[in-house]
Amino acid sequence: MQKNFLFFVMIFAWAFSINLFATPQQDSITNFTPIQQKTIIKKIQVCLFENEPKLYVLKGKDTLELTAKNNQVFIHEAKKTKRTATLKISHSLLSISKTKKLSSLYPGTLIISAKNGKLKVINDVDIEEYLRGVVPYEIGTLDEERFEALKVQAVAARTYAYRHLGSRQALGFDVYADTRDQVYNGLSNATPLTDKAIQETKGEILVYNNEPIQAYYHSTCAGHTESTIVWNQESPAYLSPRPDLKSDGSPWCSESSYMKWQRTFNSKSLPELFKKNLKEANVKNAKSFHKVKHLIIEDYHPSKRIAILSVITDKGNFTVRGDKIRWLFKQDGKILPSSAFSIQKKGSQWILNGSGFGHGIGMCQMGVRARAKAGQKYREILEHYYPGIEIKQRLYE
Repeated sequence: MQKNFLFFVMIFAWAFSINLFATPQQDSITNFTPIQQKTIIKKIQVCLFENEPKLYVLKGKDTLELTAKNNQVFIHEAKKTKRTATLKISHSLLSISKTKKLSSLYPGTLIISAKNGKLKVINDVDIEEYLRGVVPYEIGTLDEERFEALKVQAVAARTYAYRHLGSRQALGFDVYADTRDQVYNGLSNATPLTDKAIQETKGEILVYNNEPIQAYYHSTCAGHTESTIVWNQESPAYLSPRPDLKSDGSPWCSESSYMKWQRTFNSKSLPELFKKNLKEANVKNAKSFHKVKHLIIEDYHPSKRIAILSVITDKGNFTVRGDKIRWLFKQDGKILPSSAFSIQKKGSQWILNGSGFGHGIGMCQMGVRARAKAGQKYREILEHYYPGIEIKQRLYE
């Protein structure tokens, strides 16, 4: 009886939508400033898919196939086909995928549109629900011993979301669901503990000069964080580079498998690899070359990430700067783990010995995990990685 009722509710919601068918826990800390008034906050719009020729949506017990032609969405179901300019599907949980194997479950509303024969899917969802699909994928599900790390990630991810509301208005959404912003895979991996971390920090964001900060974070800093200078950008004070070491001098993120890494490149294939990656590495002055003669590190950032790399070829020289160096060595779709590495030439091999994973800016997630395990509270951890910030509370109506 209950299953039949739920199925009826789903069908009704589907037909209607397409028209043709907590108070946060407060630790003692001087810079925690609650905002007393309630604020109506827009839901965040997350781009799940774009430029897709075909998608599948779970509707009750049935799977719908979606295709596009010109600017129309075609819905194929039980040998029937309907079409619409924009398809909106609202339900407690929705599943959508590129294949018939549906796994991720999304809350809120799916808004599906078509352009030039390709599908685009936006998930319109409450920010707190959105976080349930971000926290487990960005820092892991973890356990009670590292519960404070989940709270750190919840506040950082919520802040990132607030900061980016309206940031891609021209594209029709706020954030991507991948590493271009924050990884968001719906609620399939949410756990009671990750949900508890979100609930206990509900509404809390990091602010500087009363504005949500750019809450950048990365996996492994290898003992020293970095500023946005690695992106050739002026850096705010709260993203200043700083050591991230224990009292014994070892990095907090030493448990990371990316504390040390190595990559090897063949001299014969390196020129073609570089030429293929020049655009992504933001190199504009390189002449056509056939041989890489030398790789010279000209300068470092405070974290020992490379600031300037000179490439000496048989047809002249070119330079790559900051984090873009990782893209110069992009191979099989993967960039270098970080731009902190040494270079060694052995025979016909170029050997890169590096440390860290990610751009190094802001919060080190592996450091957060270790600090939480050591007993540090989430606000203390956030203050370390984002110095000078305030923690404020935005309540929902």
